[in-house]
Amino acid sequence: MVAGTVEGHLESATDLATLLSVLTLREKDPSQQRVICEASENGLKFTAQSAGKDVAVLGWIFKDAFTQYTFDGAGEEHLFFKLPVAPLLSCLTIFERANLTLKFPPSAHELRLSLEEDGAITECCLKTLLLDEAARVPLSVFLQPSERPLGAFKAKPAEVWHGALSEFQELEGSDVVLKVTLRAKGETEMAPMALRANTINSDANVELPQSSLEEVELAENAGELTYSYLLSSALAGCLKASKESRAVKIRFNREGVMSNQFILRSRGRQLLCEALVCPIAPEVERSWADRAQLRASATLAEESIGAPASVSAKAAEVAEADVVQVGQLKIFLPGAEVTHSHDPHETEELVLRLVNLGPFGSGQHPTTFLMLKAMQEMTWAGLSMCDYGCGSGVLGLLALRLGAKRCLGVDNVPDALLAAQDNARANECLERFELHLPPAEVLDKDLDFYTREGDWRSSTIAWTPLIPEEVDVVLANIVVGPLCRSAKMVGQLLRPDGQVLLAGMKEFQVKQVEEARRGSLQEGIIQFISVQLRLANI
Repeated sequence: MVAGTVEGHLESATDLATLLSVLTLREKDPSQQRVICEASENGLKFTAQSAGKDVAVLGWIFKDAFTQYTFDGAGEEHLFFKLPVAPLLSCLTIFERANLTLKFPPSAHELRLSLEEDGAITECCLKTLLLDEAARVPLSVFLQPSERPLGAFKAKPAEVWHGALSEFQELEGSDVVLKVTLRAKGETEMAPMALRANTINSDANVELPQSSLEEVELAENAGELTYSYLLSSALAGCLKASKESRAVKIRFNREGVMSNQFILRSRGRQLLCEALVCPIAPEVERSWADRAQLRASATLAEESIGAPASVSAKAAEVAEADVVQVGQLKIFLPGAEVTHSHDPHETEELVLRLVNLGPFGSGQHPTTFLMLKAMQEMTWAGLSMCDYGCGSGVLGLLALRLGAKRCLGVDNVPDALLAAQDNARANECLERFELHLPPAEVLDKDLDFYTREGDWRSSTIAWTPLIPEEVDVVLANIVVGPLCRSAKMVGQLLRPDGQVLLAGMKEFQVKQVEEARRGSLQEGIIQFISVQLRLANI
């Protein structure tokens, strides 16, 4: 572990508070949010990510914003810290006009703040985590070297973009899609940029005319392009920053990733922030559209016979949620009536029963769906396997149902392990399904786990850390950051001629995951990963 030190002095805490506030994603519980701070000779960079890793917000305070700034990386060019946002932001807000000194002392897992106001000095310490390496942010590289954006627009004035996004707040929901259309100049008399979203009950459409935009750029021969994003993701990453900005530029790359570059209002030097939002893959958008159509059709049918619309919508959701069909597999969810013919213990059919979904894993998420489908094309008889990030345990249960002799389920969320235990018991395979926390070396660097549960060595949690052992197959259906960070551990778990099946990344993130795995797995396995990544990605 590098024992470097960072110290900086700011004339006011306001600018740092402004920057951290826009990094507080709306989708998360502020008390649970963490940001990664990257310190270097050039200053500080902060990064926050959404739970689904489809949004990343980055902010910078450069060296010249400090009245004094010193950096000693102990031989390293960068130091990386994971910081709790809420207590730090509360402290900065209270002492907004005070002089601020930030210190990351060597070998201390804490950030020390000294705030001076009217001769009085207040000091506080915040627990943090010094990381061995940078947290891999899937959206941090918007453009490759020499690549130009597919489209770019600058809002004039900055309030235009905030006003456009604000029109969609009342439509915000877990499956509402925001469509952004770009039109080449001269192709049509219509506005160069349009945003629209709709639900069963309402819709919103915003046109941004040429007069509200400047520096409009669209790649040659692009014509008209439309990208789709989760509305909740776009608002989580962009709404707050757009309100605090005095200038904004919106860019799109060839994968449809939307970059929002903000110059924030500040008292001192210029503050920069960038929000990156990943588009929805077409097959996921179709899935959500089909669900919305199901609810709408049910509503119309019920209304035609005089039944209340609220009852019809609920009935459609229940019908949709009771049983999940994936290939030959039927998954009966909690509340579903399992007839004798579909009892997993009384039939040769491929059937699983989930009695506890926990925080993750019904089989309905697109990556889980594709993983379950891919598993049915594999031979499992007599194999041992590990589901790294097991959630409800549905992947491990299917492997056991297909003939695997043993499953190791690993998760850093105790509620997920409890759900997997309940489901293994319900499917009468608990004796073959071993459940563990991640290995000790992983838990020791997991500040989120420490914040929730404390030190695992003194915790009352019933689960123990996994002691790595070799298995035939490793499955990991988790988001791209953990996929990359778990590369070394997967290498330790996998026997030399084993197989790996991964899901959770988007198409443009495949190369990133492959590169993270390259040093941990032999070449033959890398080729297998490459195939499977494309089989189970969104």
